[in-house]
Amino acid sequence: MRDLSAHMPPSLIFQGIALAELTAALMFMVTSKRESRKSAIFRLSCIAWVFVVVATALDIGILDFFVSPYPLPEKFWHPKMVLAGFFVGVCAELTMMALLLVRLNIFYGIKSPVFWLLLLIGFASVCFAIPGNYLAVLANVDVFEGKYAFFTDSPRMTPANALFGAARACEGLFSALSSMSFLWAIGKSLGFSKKGFLYEVMFNHDGVRFLVILGLNITITTFAITAYFRGYDYITYCSWYMTTLIYAIEIRTFLIASYVSTRDIIEKNRIGLTATSPISVSHIRSMSASEEAKRTRFDIELEEQRQGTVRYF
Repeated sequence: MRDLSAHMPPSLIFQGIALAELTAALMFMVTSKRESRKSAIFRLSCIAWVFVVVATALDIGILDFFVSPYPLPEKFWHPKMVLAGFFVGVCAELTMMALLLVRLNIFYGIKSPVFWLLLLIGFASVCFAIPGNYLAVLANVDVFEGKYAFFTDSPRMTPANALFGAARACEGLFSALSSMSFLWAIGKSLGFSKKGFLYEVMFNHDGVRFLVILGLNITITTFAITAYFRGYDYITYCSWYMTTLIYAIEIRTFLIASYVSTRDIIEKNRIGLTATSPISVSHIRSMSASEEAKRTRFDIELEEQRQGTVRYF
């Protein structure tokens, strides 16, 4: 059985990937057109990015505590960093959920059953995450009081692990389904069939990223459940450093899906696609004049609804 410190190499790799995703997201925002920076959804994206950057920096600082050969000047430096990490992590999660809900509201409206269903899933995630983080904070208080060396040794983490597992499962569904629903709203109005939509999104756009986000959340859920029954080991302990990786992938995926994928789908539909594409040239030509007029009106309305989401990039 390996020592618990064996979690550090993969955890550092997670942070490296997270930094790469955050850097790409930053370059995406920096190179955006000036008009886009005035939109609420863009500004909220910037806020979410800042929270994820801070959370990632805290994780790197915590890992540095384990790998650094130099003594630290303060005894309780590590638990303070962990406490800050829990707080910023909740802020990052709430901001990302708000970002996804704002985008859904633009295309579905607040009265849509899809919007309320996804809101319910997101709300369930928050209901599990907040008490889980509260118990984790109390576990760190136990460290301050000298009861345990690490917060994971506290018995408070047993129910916290169950809550974290449920929260990650709900958040994975919420993130993936929100983005898929957003693109489906556009694809359906442009004439996509279900098969054509899946082909376009999964193979030509962001399908793999959605699966990665969902898979990472399922992995953390599995680790949390395992820790609930068997305690932490060098494998399950990695789950504490996977959340920032998920947030970093989510923020970049949000930008790609909101701006690049949406623009590409609309542009391809306007100019006509190849015969092997889900929406082929023959499909477009077979549309009646009234259907074409409806589609044109939709494009105009879509441009107005997006309010700086796609057209500014």
